[in-house]
Amino acid sequence: MRALVLITASEKIPEFIEIVPDSQAADQLLIEQDALSLFAAEELIAAWPKEKERVLLLTAGMNDESWIRLFLSYGFLNILRGANVTKDNIAYRLKHPAGLPALDESLSCKEHRYEERPEEIAVTAKVGQVQVFWSGAGRAGVTSLAIIEALALAGAGKEVLLLDFHEPSPAICRYLSVKVPKSYVPLNLLNRLDEGNLTIEEAESYLIYDCGLLIFPGFTFDSYPYFTLVHCRRLLNLYQSRYENIVIDCAPGLVYSSTYGAMAQAAAIRAVAVPDRRLLACQQQQIEFIQKHWQLKAPISFIVNHPYQRDQEDIGRSELEIIYPRAKHIAQQTAIARKNYTAAAGSRR
Repeated sequence: MRALVLITASEKIPEFIEIVPDSQAADQLLIEQDALSLFAAEELIAAWPKEKERVLLLTAGMNDESWIRLFLSYGFLNILRGANVTKDNIAYRLKHPAGLPALDESLSCKEHRYEERPEEIAVTAKVGQVQVFWSGAGRAGVTSLAIIEALALAGAGKEVLLLDFHEPSPAICRYLSVKVPKSYVPLNLLNRLDEGNLTIEEAESYLIYDCGLLIFPGFTFDSYPYFTLVHCRRLLNLYQSRYENIVIDCAPGLVYSSTYGAMAQAAAIRAVAVPDRRLLACQQQQIEFIQKHWQLKAPISFIVNHPYQRDQEDIGRSELEIIYPRAKHIAQQTAIARKNYTAAAGSRR
């Protein structure tokens, strides 16, 4: 196998890849965000033969919205970010590009193969309602909104399970000043999920009860690369069998298998936008990709969050209402200050 490799850290190149001098002689293409300009990358991708669809973007995981938007515009979702940029994951993604028909298998960037069991596909007798909070880019207030929605439900007397799928930097426990017990070892949970015989009682032992909520603390840098789509499905199926109200805080963007897994099982998806033209353009393209490729059963409703000062917004409310005509507009910081959690979370449609 040959590939044209445009990356600066040669130790990341898998041994089976042969570097060739020009794109016409290459079988596959890898692009590192810092190796060339965005304009040069777009020229390369535009000229790349259609029969050679395997193009891989390696990013540092920060300030890469425009790069992800470029890949989405050309129909690719073959991206590795930050700590996921390893030899094994590069090798796997080249063989199984995400965004193609094998999305379920390729999105998690793993070389393992799992056999889905009938009980994992069957609908349980009691299925909890899953709400997913997500945004196309960070700094939109998604984690705050997910927490506030859970608090609003708990304040209405409901038992609420709040899941932190904000990989690889879960922040719910930090936001709520909840201490994660030393006994919580995410890799032990993943091992049990691999075995496929985890019981709901055992799954509940990984939850933390605080602030009137049951909280799943999530996966950090040392464990999130191993959290696959199958793990996500098995864990959600267990929790849905017992809890009626489940709120999930997902990582921004589309490059984590837990984002796809949570949305696939959600009854409602809350896409959070902010009044920033660049972030809105990035999110809009990702929404179009989701609607085209993911075939989700849940409707996507929009919350326009106004967490900034007025002079930091570069798009007016009237224009936003044209883009998102049925969106719920909220002033999150004002609502939090007044402890009006229902208003801060937006309407639970």
